[in-house]
Amino acid sequence: MSSKNEIGVKYIGRRNPWTDRIYSTGLSFEPTQVRYLSGEVAQRLLRHKDLFAEFTADDADNEGEDVDTNANTDEDKPDEDDTAALLEAQAKKDAEAQAKQVEKQQLYDQINQMEDKAAIQNFALENYGHKISKVMTEENMRAEAIGLIDQFGVV
Repeated sequence: MSSKNEIGVKYIGRRNPWTDRIYSTGLSFEPTQVRYLSGEVAQRLLRHKDLFAEFTADDADNEGEDVDTNANTDEDKPDEDDTAALLEAQAKKDAEAQAKQVEKQQLYDQINQMEDKAAIQNFALENYGHKISKVMTEENMRAEAIGLIDQFGVV
């Protein structure tokens, strides 16, 4: 069932299933499936009139059982709406990606603040097991250390 602040969004596109790769919601839709979404997410999807249409209670009455609303319509039928769980999982995934990016940026800043070649060499050796040549310029050493972070990630 939808709450008052949610908007019904019906998938009218042809792809079976359609998976959101534009707005990072983690949602997928089957043909004629309706999901009740928060206003912001619903408005984003409803911009694509070739894929989505707004779904109201009047539409449900007119269409009968042809629509898979993924909502608890019968007392005996368990609630199958996974929209909230999918949105929550995507939000968690986005938060983890953001945290990784912040951690990576902190390492970049740490390398850029190192004052001598020995510190950069020690960083690369201790964290990545990579020996940076002493004959390189300090800026080239920094670039190589940052390349290690980009290649192998934060360790």
